[in-house]
Amino acid sequence: MRRALLSACAVAVAVSIAPTAAAEDTVRSCIDASTKGQTLRQAGHLLAARQQMITCSQDACPAVVRSHCTRWLAELDNRIPSLVVRAQDAAGVDIVDARVTIDGKPGKLDGRAVQLDPGEHVVAVEGDRGRRDERVILVEGEASRLVMVRFGEASRLAPTASPAPPPERARRIPVGAWVLGGLGVAALGGATYFGLAANSQLSDLNASCSPHCTDAQTQPGRTDALVFDVLLGAGAAALGGALVWALAFPSTVEVTPVARGAMSTVTLRF
Repeated sequence: MRRALLSACAVAVAVSIAPTAAAEDTVRSCIDASTKGQTLRQAGHLLAARQQMITCSQDACPAVVRSHCTRWLAELDNRIPSLVVRAQDAAGVDIVDARVTIDGKPGKLDGRAVQLDPGEHVVAVEGDRGRRDERVILVEGEASRLVMVRFGEASRLAPTASPAPPPERARRIPVGAWVLGGLGVAALGGATYFGLAANSQLSDLNASCSPHCTDAQTQPGRTDALVFDVLLGAGAAALGGALVWALAFPSTVEVTPVARGAMSTVTLRF
């Protein structure tokens, strides 16, 4: 009787301990899955991270862990990119009987999007028409990226000769415009000299005899002022004429490409 009682007690203890141990294992698995998921997500392995988030978002996981994993799972679903492979012949007709691989793994030409990790991927389509490889880079959040693989012979037409480039024209200022401009600058320089001289003489007259100066005293100043006015007008006119000449009647230098060199033509206007 005592042995039966002891056995019953042992069984009861074992039954009470078993659920506790199982619960602890579940909690530990949930925490491990959330930790691995975060690590994989930060490393860019979004698909593997998604599987871990699915594990730790189960009802058996603690509420705190489950809530975080559920939120992270939704974020991953928005970040995981995908692509759709489509193949056509030279006439634009869809090809459905070719073999498809994505990063060496079998795929299908069924129009459905395939989820992949962000980064570079190689899509290969092979069939009776040959093989075509396409390299693509998927960006996070890029959904249903269309990868079009076309088959067909390249054009055998001889390339058409490209038209000769038009001759290059360089505008040059005519020599006459340079000469006229130089004369204008010289005239303005002379005007500056006589203007300063007239102003100096006017100051002397104001200090000595003004307002009772004689004609003989004022004659040099009037002469310098007249020369100043003439040179100033002539210089301004010369510079204006040189500017108009350079803009309206420039000389040109044409450079025409020819075989093994170039031919230049110079047109000068004076």
